[in-house]
Amino acid sequence: MDNCRPSIFAWGDASIAWIAELREPWLNSVMRVISSLGKEGAVLFILALAYWFWNKRHAKTLTLGMFSALILNLWIKSLVMECRPPHQFHLQEVHDYSFPSGHAQVCMLVWGGFAYYLRSRWLSPLCLLIGLLIAFSRPYLGVHYPQDVIAGLLLGLGVLIICILFEKKNWAPLGRFPLIGQAFILLLFLSILPFIIADPRGLTQIAVGGLFGFWLGYQWEERTVHYVPNRSLLPMSINACIGIIGILVLWQGLTVSHYLQYGLLSLWIAYGAPVIFNLTNKYLRS
Repeated sequence: MDNCRPSIFAWGDASIAWIAELREPWLNSVMRVISSLGKEGAVLFILALAYWFWNKRHAKTLTLGMFSALILNLWIKSLVMECRPPHQFHLQEVHDYSFPSGHAQVCMLVWGGFAYYLRSRWLSPLCLLIGLLIAFSRPYLGVHYPQDVIAGLLLGLGVLIICILFEKKNWAPLGRFPLIGQAFILLLFLSILPFIIADPRGLTQIAVGGLFGFWLGYQWEERTVHYVPNRSLLPMSINACIGIIGILVLWQGLTVSHYLQYGLLSLWIAYGAPVIFNLTNKYLRS
C-alpha cells in the first residue's frame, strides 16, 4: 500500500527472509489451506456449526467476540498502518495493513475458546494447535511479520478472556433497556466505526453487519425460539444441510453491500436456521 509505514522492528524483513528458506512446494499448498481456515467466512461457518450442534451459549460468546476482535484488529491496523513484508516473499495477495495479524487474533479467540470450553485432554490441545498453525501460516506465506502474529495472538487472548468473564457474570451492559432501545444504541455505535477505521478491504462492513445481525438474531432466538439441538444422526444431517444451504445462498447469492449481506447471514445463523430446525425436529418426532 502506498501510504503505509515500514515495519516497526528492524529485523522484520530478515525474519521473513529466513522463514522463506523453510518453504517446500508441498508445504506451500498445505499452508495456503491452513491459512484459509482463518478467513472471516470460514471462521463464521465453523462457529455456525458450533452454535447449531454443540453449545449455543458458548458459540454465541465466541461469535460476538470474533466480530469484536475483527473490529479491534482493523482499528489498530488503521492507527499503526504498517506495511506488509516485501512483495517478493508473498505467496498470497494482500491489500491492507499488516500489524497486527487478523488471522492470529481471530483464531486465538475462536480456537482458544474451543480449547477452554471443551476442557478435553485431547481436543483442547488439538484446538490450540489448529489456532497456532493458522497463525504460523501467515509469516510462512510471507504476508505478516512475526511481531504481527505475536501481537495478534496476545490481543485475541485478551478479547477471549473478556468474553469469558462477560459470559460467566452474565453481564449485559444494555440489558436495562428494552430490545428496541438496545438495538438502537448498538446500531448507533456500530455506525460510527466505518468513519474512524481506515479499511481498504471493507472488512469493517463485514464485522459491523455480522455483529449486529448475530446479536439481534440471538436476542430473538432467546426470546421466542429456545432451540435445543437434536443430536440424533438423521435430524442433525437434515438440519446441517438446511443450515449450510442457507449460508451458501446468502453468502454467494446476494449482490448487496457487506453490511446487509453479513447482517442477513448472521441473522440466519442465530435465528432463521434454529426456527427451521425446531420445525424439522418436531416433524421428525411426529
